[in-house]
Amino acid sequence: MDADTNDSSLSAQFDILEMQIVGHYEPQIKCWFKDNKLPTRSDDDSPPANLVVSSKLSDGVISTPLLTTIADRLDISPLLSLKISSHDVLEEDALALFKNLTNLDTITICGNYGTLSKFLKEFQQQGSDASSPSFPALRSVHLREIDFDESRTGKADNAVRALITAFEDREASHPIERLTITQCVNFSEAHWRDLCTSSIPEDVDMDWDEDEDIRQSEEDIDYNYTYTYTYDYTYTYTYDYTYTYTYDHDYD
Repeated sequence: MDADTNDSSLSAQFDILEMQIVGHYEPQIKCWFKDNKLPTRSDDDSPPANLVVSSKLSDGVISTPLLTTIADRLDISPLLSLKISSHDVLEEDALALFKNLTNLDTITICGNYGTLSKFLKEFQQQGSDASSPSFPALRSVHLREIDFDESRTGKADNAVRALITAFEDREASHPIERLTITQCVNFSEAHWRDLCTSSIPEDVDMDWDEDEDIRQSEEDIDYNYTYTYTYDYTYTYTYDYTYTYTYDHDYD
C-alpha cells in the first residue's frame, strides 16, 4: 500500500469530506479533507486529492480491510460524497462502512454494474437503528457508464427493475431527491418510461441523457461469415540455354 499527500500542512483533524475509489487492477482511494476545495462533478482531479492511497497488490479487488484502515485512521463521519469509479470487484461488506454515515448525501457509481447491484442491496437494508434506513442522509444518486447487461445475458430489464424496486421501497422519511443516468449502456427509452411510470415518488428529480447505447447479448448475435478468396497466379519462366559442342577427332 502506498500513500501520497499533496499538502504537507494538513491539519491534525483529518476529516474526509469526499472519497473516490478509482482505477483498474491497481485501485486508488482519493480523499479530500475538510477546509479544502472539493472537486466538481465535471473535473474529478481539480483540485488534487489531499491523500491518495494506492493498492498495487489488489488483484482486481477493492479491499475492505484497506478501506477499514482508512476509516480507522481518519475520520469519515463528515463524508459528504462517495464516488466509486472502478471496474475492480468491490468486496461484499465494503459499503457497510458507509451505510450509517449521517452526512453522506451524494453517491456516484461509474462503469461497474456489480458495484451498483451491491449498493442497491445495501441501500434497502435497515440502518444502525430501527428508525432509519441505510444511507440515512443520502439525497442524490448518480449513475454513469453503467452497463445494465454487463454479462451480455439479455437481462437489462431485470437490472432496471432492481433499480426501480430499490427506489420505490425507500422510506418517505428519508427521501432520495435526485437520480441521474448518464452514458449508460443497455438502458433504453423503454426502461426510462418504466422509471417514470413506476411508484418512485414524484418528488424525485430524475434525469436521463437519452443516450441509447444498446449492445447485443451473445445469444442474439447472428454470426454470418462470408469468405471471398481471390487467387491471382502469374508464372514467368525464362529459359536461356546455350550449348557449345567441341569435337576433336584425330583419325590416323
